[in-house]
Amino acid sequence: MTIMGENDIREMYSKRLERAEIKKMPSESTIKKHASNILNLSKQFYSIGEDEKEDWLLKSDIDTLFDNIRSLPGKNGNPIGLSSQQSYLFSTLVGIRTIDFDNFHKNNLFISINKLLKEEKGLTQQLYEHKRSKSDELPDYEKIQELVNTHLADNKTYAHKRLNLILRIYLLYPFRLEVADLIYIKGKKEYKKLDKTKNYLVKDSKGFFFSFNDYKTSDTYKERVVRIENTLLRARLTSFIKENEIGSGELLWSDLSRNTMTKQVTKFFNDRDIKKVTPTTLTKLLIKNAYEKMPSELKEVQAELARQRGHSIDTQLQIYLYEN
Repeated sequence: MTIMGENDIREMYSKRLERAEIKKMPSESTIKKHASNILNLSKQFYSIGEDEKEDWLLKSDIDTLFDNIRSLPGKNGNPIGLSSQQSYLFSTLVGIRTIDFDNFHKNNLFISINKLLKEEKGLTQQLYEHKRSKSDELPDYEKIQELVNTHLADNKTYAHKRLNLILRIYLLYPFRLEVADLIYIKGKKEYKKLDKTKNYLVKDSKGFFFSFNDYKTSDTYKERVVRIENTLLRARLTSFIKENEIGSGELLWSDLSRNTMTKQVTKFFNDRDIKKVTPTTLTKLLIKNAYEKMPSELKEVQAELARQRGHSIDTQLQIYLYEN
């Protein structure tokens, strides 16, 4: 057996779907991330050759694995953070299930990882507390707005105009990274023909609206329809679609992955001396800014933000502000 790849993981999830263990397949980016994490661990710590099996997934002990994960190099030569540690542990669970589909639950490493993640003072709780402690590190919301508005008056190229639209969307709506996946749909008639499995920007007689169907909590919240009320954003979208001759059914942004979009947003602010700003940071700022301004009698504002993002108010206020 060669080193585990995306197809092996995809096949494992397909089996789980057939057994009704899961309601839908994970995203391609999730599958790719698991495969990359497993390959990284295999090559770095266990000297797995191209034609060898990942025996470490079945035979390793939790202490050795976790020590190895924590010693992986992170940004700027520092060890990787808690979120990345958690990601590698989750990928290891996926790898064990892929190799030993029926007996994975008997595997000692599988059992130990679950315990490490779920115990009272385990990694998940540590990560949550760490995120809460970082909540005061958010940049100034008005400064962020000023930079984006300045960029509005100074964008000429396709790349600049695309980035400006993305920034504008994140300053108005508490969306996840599904903005990168948007498909343009022209007309209500075409919209009604869709099977509603992807994420869309729909143009109708009233302007534009977002239709999100492929996101983290879609099983619970189903389709999220969010009408664009902002006049400037509507005008910019209209011009962008016309200038780039984007047809109905085509991707709104060409050659843009979620990862690339995040990097471009971070670079934009980094070049302006504001570090570590991502689309998720902009969402945190929007939610926090709305919450701080909200009188007690206007709690429905938070309810609408939660609906647009696709999670509960409790998740939004108690957890999401501290999410990486």
